[in-house]
Amino acid sequence: MRFCPSKILLPLALLCAAAPLVSFADEDVKVEEIDPNAGGGAMASRKKSQEDQGPQIDPKLKRAMDDEAAFIGGLIDISMPDLAAPVIERAKKAYPLMAAQLAVLEQKGELRLGHFDKVQAIVDKMKKGSPEYWGLKVEMANAYYSRRNMEKCSALYNEFFQAVPKPTPELMSFYQTAAYSWIQILKGSKKFEEAAKIYDSMLLLQMEDNVWCMFAMENVELLLSLAGEEKDAKKKESYVKRANKLADKLLWKQDLIIVFGRAVAMKAHCEMLRGKVDRAQELVNEFMPQLSDIHTQLKELDPEGKEGLLRLSPMPQCRYLLAKLLWDDVQKEIEAAKPDENKIKDALFGARAGGSRNGMGAYNHALNVFIKYPESTWAVAAGELADKIEAFTFERYKKAIKKQVTPEQMAKVQQMQFRNAYDAFMERDYPTAIKLYLEVLATFPEALDSVGAVANLAE
Repeated sequence: MRFCPSKILLPLALLCAAAPLVSFADEDVKVEEIDPNAGGGAMASRKKSQEDQGPQIDPKLKRAMDDEAAFIGGLIDISMPDLAAPVIERAKKAYPLMAAQLAVLEQKGELRLGHFDKVQAIVDKMKKGSPEYWGLKVEMANAYYSRRNMEKCSALYNEFFQAVPKPTPELMSFYQTAAYSWIQILKGSKKFEEAAKIYDSMLLLQMEDNVWCMFAMENVELLLSLAGEEKDAKKKESYVKRANKLADKLLWKQDLIIVFGRAVAMKAHCEMLRGKVDRAQELVNEFMPQLSDIHTQLKELDPEGKEGLLRLSPMPQCRYLLAKLLWDDVQKEIEAAKPDENKIKDALFGARAGGSRNGMGAYNHALNVFIKYPESTWAVAAGELADKIEAFTFERYKKAIKKQVTPEQMAKVQQMQFRNAYDAFMERDYPTAIKLYLEVLATFPEALDSVGAVANLAE
């Protein structure tokens, strides 16, 4: 599981979060009309914790070291350790602070072959507690996990975090990677509470702003997921409160446009979980122009979606959230003693304006997330919701919805969804890869890519 958020967020920090008023109507899939009739104390605490850690590594130097480590790791991953060896020797001289990483990389091939005893013998000769020592122990933990030995994996990770509660600058890069990997392992093992605690501890450390935001956003997503499944009202509110507090901090990161946009979606999600549907809708509608502009800027940077930037756009998440909120309103209305059919139709297809509907209904949002944002992780869920609304409309009004979706659009959705799963698989984020593969296979079971997908799932 690789951890290099700076490659994604730093270039975007230069983009302005402010946006002019814009409309997304022109880009939407057309649907033909149917008419059947902040916390200052917390920030101060974080600042104090950061000051305790001493001087930090220059961001440019850190990025250069991360790039070097990624290149060496890539050579080893494709079974070219001979080519990696001279690069490692060069890096030792150029970047002394990479000693821990390089020590791990030199032994990574042995661990991939399962030679744990050989690597342990090397660890035993190292100075206990040194960066090289912990770096190799953490890599051993990952190797045990890849061989499904959770007992030894957990023991090594727990030993590391208990011994090093606050990393030195020399250990920071390893510490971030170790924490990120351990969090993914815990989530994959359904130990979500433990994963949330690791997130919380990481957010007290001093690190690059964009990296802190990545940990914070993932923590919010985990807390919202826990809140959505929690039946106990008090415990559910505690999750929402923690998520909302972090989302408030993220809203101030307006120089990081992706962070800002996702924070809006997260705040709206918090309100939805609290049952404040109107407030959630107000939030999304209030910031929709900015969210649309953010997506436009990301599309200009990554028009084909090959860099993965479009996956980070907040627009599809917010539009899916709006679709879900409106669909929930429909479900409540049909349970009424005398359902208001006009209200139901407005929620599904948008309110009437000058004789035609405004295209702001649940179906419009859901269908467009599925078709127009195929790289989004929300596309599959949006497609499923659109199918539900189509079935509901036919059953209730005996009319089929006519939509203008081309084969080329569907092919693009299929391609991007399989790519999302494959990218997660290649990054060794196996819990995410499994989830995405299962979703896309359920949607496109007969696609040519399904053969490779099943093979990756089996592996």
